Amino acid sequence: MGLESDRQLGPYTIVAPLGAGGMGEVYRAFDRRLERHVALKVLPQHLSRDATALARFGHEAKVLAALSHPHILTIFDVGTEDSVSFVVTELLEGETLRARIARGPLPWREALDIARDIAKGLAAAHSRNVVHRDLKPENVFLATNGLVKLLDFGLAQMEQASVSQSVTLLVDPLLAGTVPYLAPEQLRGEAADARSDFFSFGCVLFEMLTSSPPFTGVTAAEIMAAILRDATPSATSAAPDVPAALEEIIGASLQKSPAARPQSAADLLDALDAVAGDPGAPAITTSARAAGEIASVAVLPFEDPAASPDTEYLCDGLTDRIIDALSQVPRLRVMARSTVFRYKGRPVAPRSVGRELGVQAVLTGRVSHRRDDLSLQIELVDVADGARLWGAEHAVDAQDLLGMVERLAVEVPAQLQVQLQPREEQQLRKRPTENAAAFRLYLQGRFFWNKRTQRGLQRSVELFEQALQEDPRFPLAHAGLADAYSFLAGFGYLPAAEAYLKARLEVTTALELDPELAEAHSTLATVKYRYDWDWEGAEREFQLAIDSNPGYAPAHLWYAVFLVLTGRFEIGLARIDRAMELDPMSVAGHWTRGYLLYYGRRFDDALEQHRRALTLDPTFARAHVDVGIIHALRGDFRAGIDNLQKALGMLEDNASVLASLGYVYALAGDRAEAHRILDELVARSKRRPVSAFTVAMVHVGLGEADAAFTWFERAIEQREDAMVSVKVNPRLDPLRGDPRLDAVIRRIGLPE
Repeated sequence: MGLESDRQLGPYTIVAPLGAGGMGEVYRAFDRRLERHVALKVLPQHLSRDATALARFGHEAKVLAALSHPHILTIFDVGTEDSVSFVVTELLEGETLRARIARGPLPWREALDIARDIAKGLAAAHSRNVVHRDLKPENVFLATNGLVKLLDFGLAQMEQASVSQSVTLLVDPLLAGTVPYLAPEQLRGEAADARSDFFSFGCVLFEMLTSSPPFTGVTAAEIMAAILRDATPSATSAAPDVPAALEEIIGASLQKSPAARPQSAADLLDALDAVAGDPGAPAITTSARAAGEIASVAVLPFEDPAASPDTEYLCDGLTDRIIDALSQVPRLRVMARSTVFRYKGRPVAPRSVGRELGVQAVLTGRVSHRRDDLSLQIELVDVADGARLWGAEHAVDAQDLLGMVERLAVEVPAQLQVQLQPREEQQLRKRPTENAAAFRLYLQGRFFWNKRTQRGLQRSVELFEQALQEDPRFPLAHAGLADAYSFLAGFGYLPAAEAYLKARLEVTTALELDPELAEAHSTLATVKYRYDWDWEGAEREFQLAIDSNPGYAPAHLWYAVFLVLTGRFEIGLARIDRAMELDPMSVAGHWTRGYLLYYGRRFDDALEQHRRALTLDPTFARAHVDVGIIHALRGDFRAGIDNLQKALGMLEDNASVLASLGYVYALAGDRAEAHRILDELVARSKRRPVSAFTVAMVHVGLGEADAAFTWFERAIEQREDAMVSVKVNPRLDPLRGDPRLDAVIRRIGLPE
């Protein structure tokens, strides 16, 4: 092993070696920031100059960062220091499945329990279009706490269904993986997909029961020939007590043709669960529905032909709730709200929209008035050929909108041929309230909250509060109120102390009422790091949000920001790529990715990302702000001033934008104009909230460090959320090395 004990790599101290393999050395290390032990994997020295090895090493970190599941190894950090590339993950105590098999065959029930957990991990990976490609006993870890973890995604690839995350194979396909566990199509150099993992799974399950892989030989060539040619051996010949149904699961998994194997991890898991419940259960069958199962859908904004402004919130709200419900189905990729709502009010062809968004089906809805009630017409269109897969008309009792949402949440997956597990169906049928008036007020609140304007957010607070007067135990309304206060603070419309304290109270109540509410966990995470500066607690909440609803795009988006603010740039980009896979036409998503690239000093890439945001919405003022600052940092002060003046007009003379303009004038050498703006900001601060952080930035631009730190002190006292950017913000680069900035970073709790 190459690293000595007590060696420092960033905030990590090497404690002891744990093991080594061809693609990495693993050490026990101590994280001095969070005071916990972790596993630290480094690229071997002889591969540190190998471009392919470096790419594969970084690829594994990005793949793991995009996954979050109890049965997949959790990644904490990635970095390079002193030419040592490393990945930091949770530290597991226990042994690999290889070590367990070395002691002899496993009892079939023990093997079955492990196999079920492996299938759950594969289901999570496949739901994000990640194929492992190297499943073997060495890459399955049996933790002492009872958890089974999938390891080593270094050979994983994103399936082509996920265009934004597709990855070129990093090595020769014949060498990608470990020969005794490779599927026939991998040996032939063909593309691997989820069904290739099921072949490897069958090999691992066979070996657990018999202590030997199903296909053997003296040389690699003999093993490859056996996989391609020989019939599947019988596990019961070596382990007679293995149930016939389990034997048939192995046989189905080891079919030479991918089409003859289980078609999804859900099918595989269903069969394993059946054996666990009844060892005499029927054998697995490859599902006829699986071949036609639709794995991705876009729900277009429901329409009201009468175009009544009084019911616009209802159409939007029903669309939102259907999207939220469907996104909880792990095997279904659902386009997020901000992407589909770009088509609102536009005459579009569902098939064209589906092709543009890269989904297999599009759901449309039309709401019509019938006296006191409503009629909802639903249509599901197959993007491949434009065929009408399903259509229905529902009479909707105005007092039972929740019942309508519940019915559609179960009906739509059925029409997509996605089979729901009992717990999934129970979750979809769960009603957050039985009070019809409260639900309508909540829908109205979300309608105004989504406008993201000061007036819209203030109106949403009123409506959420009215909903809670109708039903104080309505978790979504508490979460909505927390979101409104959080945004009012983030946009500078309310003092942080006032708004975030209210947000924390509401979101805590929401989670007491519904501990699995992803929206609430995401908002609580935001409060924890932006106001409490509780970085470890925030990360836990983000993980809980994503575990509760992997399809909830805002959780991935906000988590990406958190990761970059803590210095984990590459992992943050991988996380925001996951958010944009779910929400590819989100203006906020493109803008957020732009300023994360800006934080990483990738100014050209950041400008290109902001241009994409402005192509989607030329009036998106905050993108103009960032574009202006980037131009100024590159010395193009005229372009910087023009963009900031444009943003200032759009945001009604916003004080933070005015401060950014003062900063750019300072960089441009116009000290008189910069000081004039400073005087105006100070005068405004006597009448309404003005961010001390942004005032400090003007002083940074002027080179007035002492004044800047005076204003930073005020910002800390007021717990301004802008302070969370101090570790990575390029505008603070002139102060890097000043011990006062290091002290500020420590006070906020950020790792140095």
